[in-house]
Amino acid sequence: ALPICPSMTSPHEELHGEDLLAAAREVRDLHHGTRITYSPKVFIPLTMLCRDRCGYCTFAQPPARLESPYLSTEDVLEIARAGAAAGCHEALFTLGERPELRYPVAADWLQHHGHATTLDLLAEMAQLVLDETGLLPHSNAGALHADELAALRSVAPSQGMMLESLRSDLDCHRGAPDKEPGRRLETLEAAGQLAIPFTTGILVGIGEDRDDRIAALAAIAAPKRALPRAGGRRAPAVGARGDHPPLPGPPALQLRGLRGRHPGGAQRRPQRRPGRRQHPRRSRALRRHGQQRQRADAGPAGRGLGARSRDLGREDL
Repeated sequence: ALPICPSMTSPHEELHGEDLLAAAREVRDLHHGTRITYSPKVFIPLTMLCRDRCGYCTFAQPPARLESPYLSTEDVLEIARAGAAAGCHEALFTLGERPELRYPVAADWLQHHGHATTLDLLAEMAQLVLDETGLLPHSNAGALHADELAALRSVAPSQGMMLESLRSDLDCHRGAPDKEPGRRLETLEAAGQLAIPFTTGILVGIGEDRDDRIAALAAIAAPKRALPRAGGRRAPAVGARGDHPPLPGPPALQLRGLRGRHPGGAQRRPQRRPGRRQHPRRSRALRRHGQQRQRADAGPAGRGLGARSRDLGREDL
């Protein structure tokens, strides 16, 4: 069952406004305290192609809008090195799910570069970034099978996938075979069995209701999906979709020289360090592919991953 505060009789109890905020703080203090950890990440969009057609997605693009189906090795390293220079500790690989099954151009590119699947390419690039920059790879590759999770485990200290919702009849997921709830639950369970530090969460505003959100959070918290041993972590996140005001990002995570999208969807103009020229090839690579800030998958970083932390008072929340 979901953790509830002593003043609540059920997680389904209706609370609003300040009562809801007070109950949320009580649950947080009871189970986690007020320490929040985070690990600065640089986002590497390995490919913006995806076989799924999600109605809310602004990340995925068709081949005609991309100069190349995948980032080149040079582009990956340019972005990773820029992130390392800006103080990042992790490289978060973002990508669509199994695009080679939808787009022949993706399958041809992979074959030409000696890879059978996108996941093979991801594993190679994660190892390269780790070896060349020291950044710890975090892969966000979607609904994977147990053997695929295990293969990435050797090159990525942590992985992630949003559960999104347990509703199988959402209009926004028509034409999105990888968003079938059963498949995504199986991925969470396999990650737990493999003791993989894993981030997950739900989406809000995609056609679900309050009971749906509670059911999805309860499924994430279910013991059979808990990570065994103290070394594993599951960091739930909530991502909003629809017409919502932009959310300000922590200044420490806004990397200078890296162009990206604000969590609310607004473009953020790249900033340059005074007196320093921006590397022309890096500028082209970042401008061409963009940097998507997927806050929904950027959960708190675990201990041992170079995480930063601070204690928060009531005035911070």
